[in-house]
Amino acid sequence: MVTLKYLRDRIAASLLVAMILHSKLISLLQAELISKVTLMAHPTNVLLEEDALNLTCLAAVSGNHIPQLNYSILKDDHIAASATQSQACSLLIANVAKADAGLYRCSVSEPTGLLMQSEIVAVTVEDLFQEVVLMLMYRQALVMEKEPQTLTCVVTVNPLRKDKSDVTYTFLKQQQPIVEGSRSPVFRIVSTERSDAGQYTCAAQFGSVVRYSREVTLRLYDNVPKASLTVEPPGGAVYTGDTIVLKCELDQFVGWRYYWYKDRKDTYPVHQNWGSRGDGASYRVWRAAPTHTGLYWCRADLFASVTLTASSGTVVKEGRALNLTCEVQLSVSQKDVPQDMRTAGMLFTFLKDGGVVARSYGWSTYSISRMLSTNAGVYVCIASSGSASKHSQEIVISLDNSTVMLAAGVGTVLTVLVAPFAFLVKSLWSRVMQHRATRQESEQTSGHGSGRMNEKLRCEAL
Repeated sequence: MVTLKYLRDRIAASLLVAMILHSKLISLLQAELISKVTLMAHPTNVLLEEDALNLTCLAAVSGNHIPQLNYSILKDDHIAASATQSQACSLLIANVAKADAGLYRCSVSEPTGLLMQSEIVAVTVEDLFQEVVLMLMYRQALVMEKEPQTLTCVVTVNPLRKDKSDVTYTFLKQQQPIVEGSRSPVFRIVSTERSDAGQYTCAAQFGSVVRYSREVTLRLYDNVPKASLTVEPPGGAVYTGDTIVLKCELDQFVGWRYYWYKDRKDTYPVHQNWGSRGDGASYRVWRAAPTHTGLYWCRADLFASVTLTASSGTVVKEGRALNLTCEVQLSVSQKDVPQDMRTAGMLFTFLKDGGVVARSYGWSTYSISRMLSTNAGVYVCIASSGSASKHSQEIVISLDNSTVMLAAGVGTVLTVLVAPFAFLVKSLWSRVMQHRATRQESEQTSGHGSGRMNEKLRCEAL
């Protein structure tokens, strides 16, 4: 006899089996509904900063009915974007940054809970600016006051970026902008002042990408210090027969050439001497007279000597290379200043026949790769630094014409030898042709005697 309890147990067991079968059937149907999930990245090549990146999550769904699916795009296992829709899901990064690099994947699920994931896509973002360097005109050399200075922001852009025209430049001093958003990578100081000394940096910018250079130091060194002129006795009031001492002082500098001027600075100096002990130089008037009354100036010259030399001598063969070097002997400071820092800021000017042919900072050689007649002339070089300058001696560069003269001489000899020979050949050839013509004529004429006469004439002709 079947009891009520037995029936209830059987019904419960049947319901449980039915639920299990229904769940398995639903799982099988769902597994067939989403067959594959794919994450696509465009572009697929290496990205640069400020490039656009589009990530698209695609779900391959079987059947005619496409349900609403839950899409998630993850970066390094953190959700970067999510949406609920029946079609694909996209994530657009208009301007990628270094922080956008990473491992991306997407997952798709139904409201029932079925979840499928794509393969991982690695996104790499390279620097747009590979290097930014701020360069000074004289590199790390000390600069004089009143001297021009150029700061150049040298930017190495990733070669994958073809268009570099939108790069802008900012120059900073002591981390404060002095020029912003410039299209030019060059910042010029027309006349350097003491206030221009300090730490400088530059920045290159493209869109939101900004990269800074390392700091460089602009240091000023007073290569032409202002001389101090004193007179003894003080006050400038002296009597006839007194001794007057004019002293021009440059503290801690030795080896300078001192020039003394009276009444006018554009005239020839009344006295010259060297300051060899670092305490300046003096101009002494032993017995003062009324003619010594006037205004006095002193000038200290930075350059001890400037010499122009030619690598191949002053007579150069045509086609040969020639280097003209402006050799400068500078005054020496007692301060600890490296040699390259003393000369790096010098401006070297080369003149030919009074006209400038070359001018450069720090480069003391003018090169002629191939000597021509137009390169011959009178050359002078000028070394200058700030307000100090000195001319070299003149040298005359001439073209070696010995090769041309030899060729001309040989040509003359050949002409003398060949001309008579050619005349002789021409004369002989004309007589041979005449001989042939006469022979043909004699063969057509009857009589032996006539032939002998023609032969005799022919012999005389030869």
